[in-house]
Amino acid sequence: CGMDRNIFSIAGFIRHFGCFIMAGEGKGRRQPVHADDLADACLKALDNEHTYQQEYNLSGGETLTYTQMVRLIFGLLGRKPRVCFVNRSLMNAMASMISVLPGLHHVTPAMLGRMEEDFCFDHARAAEDFSYDPRGFLETSYYSHFSYRPNAAEKNKHVLSELKKKKILVTGAGGFIGFSLCRYLVARGCSVYAVLRDARQLHELGSQVTPVVIDDLCEVHDWQEMLADIDVVVHLAGYVHERAGNLSEKAGLQCTRLNVGVTRRLATAAASAGVKRFLYVSSVKVHGETSNHDESVTEYIDLYPEGSYAKSKLTAENLLREIESTTGMETVIVRPPLVYGPGVKANFLRLMKLVEKGIPLPLAAVDNRRSFIYLENLVDVLALSLVHPAAAGETFLVSDDECVSTPVLINMLADRLGVTPRLFPISVQVMRLLAAVGGERSTVDRLVQSLVINATHVRDTLDWEPPCSMEQGISKTVYWYQQLYDPVQARPSQLAAYASSW
Repeated sequence: CGMDRNIFSIAGFIRHFGCFIMAGEGKGRRQPVHADDLADACLKALDNEHTYQQEYNLSGGETLTYTQMVRLIFGLLGRKPRVCFVNRSLMNAMASMISVLPGLHHVTPAMLGRMEEDFCFDHARAAEDFSYDPRGFLETSYYSHFSYRPNAAEKNKHVLSELKKKKILVTGAGGFIGFSLCRYLVARGCSVYAVLRDARQLHELGSQVTPVVIDDLCEVHDWQEMLADIDVVVHLAGYVHERAGNLSEKAGLQCTRLNVGVTRRLATAAASAGVKRFLYVSSVKVHGETSNHDESVTEYIDLYPEGSYAKSKLTAENLLREIESTTGMETVIVRPPLVYGPGVKANFLRLMKLVEKGIPLPLAAVDNRRSFIYLENLVDVLALSLVHPAAAGETFLVSDDECVSTPVLINMLADRLGVTPRLFPISVQVMRLLAAVGGERSTVDRLVQSLVINATHVRDTLDWEPPCSMEQGISKTVYWYQQLYDPVQARPSQLAAYASSW
């Protein structure tokens, strides 16, 4: 898995041709195992005297057919699965002909035949002797290029084990955060009911995901049937506010309908259906657009929402607290800042493109501090909030460990992109004046102002630490952008940026 030649060859073929050619039916079963899991097993075996002179199978934590594995790779690339099944004899004849070409010597009938063969091994003895516990294919691919196991995840492993077999309804499941959260929950053994506009968006996640296709959430007035036997609801769907500034009157009304009306109806129905916990993803914007340079935002300071989007989020939060107090349904509210990671769009993606192209940016004189959160960190804390007993009734501000200035962020991106950052100084006042002329004043404000989150409350309450540092998160995001991002083929739903834009 990860940088494995076979996996990356399949991914490369899909990126180049948009499809994959399968010899036969691809019924051969596989147990792909990640290199980090193998390394961890080796260290455990070396540290255990009972393993001496013994032999062990070290297979992966999930059994897939070759076809299932290919379909999952399509999904991880943000592509609709297009698998062409070709007669085995015909494919063997074609392989014999093209194997003589330079660079294609590995394409042989024997290689194609392995698509139909089983390569599965029982690792029960390894699990018994030294607690070998490999992850499934989706879980390892979720951690992407760096794929490391942080101590933070081990610390809450017993709490996260409570996720197994839970029935969880996720709204906004086809979006940037929702798609990744569904992948995470499936890997943890949850039964996920994914509310989204197109069932094909989650086809690659398999039978553990039940698509709930709804074109317009505002038109749903009865959620009872969909909430039957659901343990937990994660409400991610809402108005996506990609651009800075105030919304038009029409957009403001739609924002209120989605962020307030839908939330009210869903939460009321969830409480009536006996849902134990309701997790709502709000936004740091309820605290305002800025913080003082040397001060940070906490859950206990006054709220200053600006604009329709932030006000609708705060109204929804207050409604949920009212429903919680009258029904007893546990409610958790999470307020993230800008979310970045593989699949990001909007301003963060635009910034990466500008830095990659070497376009000079007048931001060298900016002296601000901003908090961000990497997608993997957000998904981790959301999952923990679903089952941690101490999360009930809480509101959490969440962020990465570090906060950085805009110039530092640009330098981090440039370093990972392998380019020289091109920054030059212009006073903030001049920038704002020029931006006002071009109608981009609000965008510039978010580039030059500070917004720092103090995430002490969530870390102390849930004993949580971000699995990835910001440096690792930036590296993974840039890796995705350079290796996997396809502006033509990528699904908009997977690339849609979360509403908390800067």
